[in-house]
Amino acid sequence: MSARLRRLGWWALGSALALALAALCVRLFLQYLSRPDLDQGLHVQFTRQLLDEGTLLPHFLYHLLVALVAGLSEDTGQLTFAAALVLTALVLLKLVLSLLVLRQLAARAGAPLGPAAALALCAAFFFVAPLPTWWEPENIYLGQLSPTVWHNPTAITALPLALLSFWVLLGGPLLRLSVNKPEPAAPVSHTRALAAGLLLALSVTAKPNFALAFLPAVCLLWLLQRRLEPVRLLLLALPALAVLAWQYQHAISSGLEARGAGMVMLRPLSVWRLYSPHPLVSGLVSFAFPLAVLAFAWRDPRHRGLLAFAWLLALVALGEFALLAEPEPRTGDANYYWGLVPATYVLFLLSAAELLAPRPLPGRRRLCRLGCWVLLALHAASGIVLYLVPFQLAVAD
Repeated sequence: MSARLRRLGWWALGSALALALAALCVRLFLQYLSRPDLDQGLHVQFTRQLLDEGTLLPHFLYHLLVALVAGLSEDTGQLTFAAALVLTALVLLKLVLSLLVLRQLAARAGAPLGPAAALALCAAFFFVAPLPTWWEPENIYLGQLSPTVWHNPTAITALPLALLSFWVLLGGPLLRLSVNKPEPAAPVSHTRALAAGLLLALSVTAKPNFALAFLPAVCLLWLLQRRLEPVRLLLLALPALAVLAWQYQHAISSGLEARGAGMVMLRPLSVWRLYSPHPLVSGLVSFAFPLAVLAFAWRDPRHRGLLAFAWLLALVALGEFALLAEPEPRTGDANYYWGLVPATYVLFLLSAAELLAPRPLPGRRRLCRLGCWVLLALHAASGIVLYLVPFQLAVAD
């Protein structure tokens, strides 16, 4: 078979996989969107209120996208179909960006990503989710830290923007961080910091939580690198902070929040324990694959700086979820959880990139690497269960 025919064959397989994943998205999203009592259906009503009454929520990007795709129609049926299309496109965009990141890192490591591996990873990252727990094996999501979410449209909207913000800021060959001490590295340019800041601000219009974890994590990274330059930090942070300030004022002026009311309390593990009796175990089954890769590649990571930052980002997001809570009656909403979704996804993605890096391995180490891939496959299998038994639909029914 000629090289051209092989390429056409792989393109055909890739297109077929994209169509299959799109069909899976539409099928599941329509189930959610048909329920006005659940998050997806509620956000369709919010979009209708935006068109009918001009009511704009502080996190409005998803509703604006649905309204535009629906042709500004106020018909609930058209809005529902538009929402399914928008959500499907966002999931596919996340996968395309993920493959671009993996491909660039693999090429940088001297081992171009082959089409078979790319398709397999695309399918895995479509489903990837926490492993089951022994006390409630049928519950994949609640209480765990999931890189995949199906029920919350604003989290789905924010994820590709979060991934793009991360990659624009730190994806160049300029992030090096040793385990013991910082090494000289080229600073992030002002242009790149501003571009990442604008993307981060756009993600805030979908959901603010990723920025609340990303900005402190970047500050910590630059402090470790001794490169915390005020201008660069302002270019990155000011756009997102401006949107956050507007969101706060808009929430008060529109009556969504009471002036002077508390929005955050320090209550360690109080929210997490509402959904998991064993937070430590829930964290371990959620991070099983990244932890295995960290143990495997600790001595010779090829993407040490990026992987170190991915872990730093995940730990900052985890700290916010574990330590912070909203006052009653919103404590159970777990709104400080949402930064963990994109942060965990980035961690999984960079861990997979680390495994793809070529390295000479004796037999035992080859088995360890194979074990890491098996763990990723188990995370994907767990995600298939989450897809087949969507937790919010199961709880509501």
